[in-house]
Amino acid sequence: MKEKRIWKSNFGSILSKQGTSSLLAFNSSYTGKPIEFNDCLYNDLLPYELNSSPVSILMGDDNLWIAASMLSRISDTANNIVVMEKEFPVGIIGYKEIIRSILKNPTNDVFNHTTAKKIMNREFYLDNRKVKLKTILQQMNKTTKTFSIIQNSQYDFSAASIREILEIGSMCNSEIIASEEPSRRLVKISRDNSVKEVLDLLSKNEVEFVILDNDSLILDARTILEKITTDLNFLEDEDNFLNLNASIFQFHTPKLIPEKLSFAELCKVMLDMRYPYLATKNRIWTPTDVLDVLTKGIEK
Repeated sequence: MKEKRIWKSNFGSILSKQGTSSLLAFNSSYTGKPIEFNDCLYNDLLPYELNSSPVSILMGDDNLWIAASMLSRISDTANNIVVMEKEFPVGIIGYKEIIRSILKNPTNDVFNHTTAKKIMNREFYLDNRKVKLKTILQQMNKTTKTFSIIQNSQYDFSAASIREILEIGSMCNSEIIASEEPSRRLVKISRDNSVKEVLDLLSKNEVEFVILDNDSLILDARTILEKITTDLNFLEDEDNFLNLNASIFQFHTPKLIPEKLSFAELCKVMLDMRYPYLATKNRIWTPTDVLDVLTKGIEK
């Protein structure tokens, strides 16, 4: 349960054989012509008029009940809500901020008496649509969040989040296949682990999900929040929530994909999934892995 996330990749050898430009290039949404990764602007791939996801916003004095409800509703496309002050972003709230709050106060009171400005994460990345694609991906990776804010005009903002990352990956001209990237040590649990033990793990920045020991079933923070906001009614009648077993949550089976499925195609598969987890014989793919692969290409 305490294993660290470790990447074992042959990415460098792939790059040395192909060169960065052949590995990571895209087709422009405007012209349809290939663009070198280092020259590509965010707006080249995801122009405002064709692809723009508005941010979901909260005010600083809104409570955690509102934040949790909103995050559950937008979870198919984004994993953070933006906290605004005087019409400008001042923080973001994602699953980890909510989980950490529940660990401190695992009762219904936490949802009613905790404000957005108290728990929001002030570390986020904001840029305009003319930013280079490599810059925004690097910043996402640096903040360990698959989320950034794009400023379209003075008071108009959109989100660069899970869906945008997968869209970018789906347009990537690459010879990477599913069996080559990524490989990680998985954080495993059993159904007998307590909710507290699971939340402690998922509250860590480096842990995206946990996997059921001796099985391939996945549990993530999104699923836990959905359970809390629906079946458990924001912990209204739960006085012993953290001591319950992890078996109260629904685990998800990653979709099995061919070993030789291309990087672009696996991104397209994830775009159509409510819970975007893919698996080959020895690997699991998530949107965060897509971001890591793209970022490694930049760093090389």
